[in-house]
Amino acid sequence: RNKAKEEVSADDILLPGLLGRFRPVLTIQRSELDARGIWDIDRLCKPYITMDLLEELFGADLAQAVAAFFLFKRHEYYEFKEPFTESNVVFFDKIGDAKWKAAF
Repeated sequence: RNKAKEEVSADDILLPGLLGRFRPVLTIQRSELDARGIWDIDRLCKPYITMDLLEELFGADLAQAVAAFFLFKRHEYYEFKEPFTESNVVFFDKIGDAKWKAAF
């Protein structure tokens, strides 16, 4: 079986909230993005985390959550700190506090 051409089914999803299809053989060329005026590649490839989203998710625990898990980048945009950049790590390995585990 050619794994590169298979689609990920709902049964293969490891984390909650990840639905859809993954087709790695259908690539997008940089020239296609440029032609459509898409220049912010990070916006396509990394989680887009804004202060509004963080406030909605963490509420009163916002300051503690931001200090523990996020780095400020620019224009109210945040990225995960290095230990938390892989989704499986975020959900399973690095979150020692039961309070944070319960949130997810």
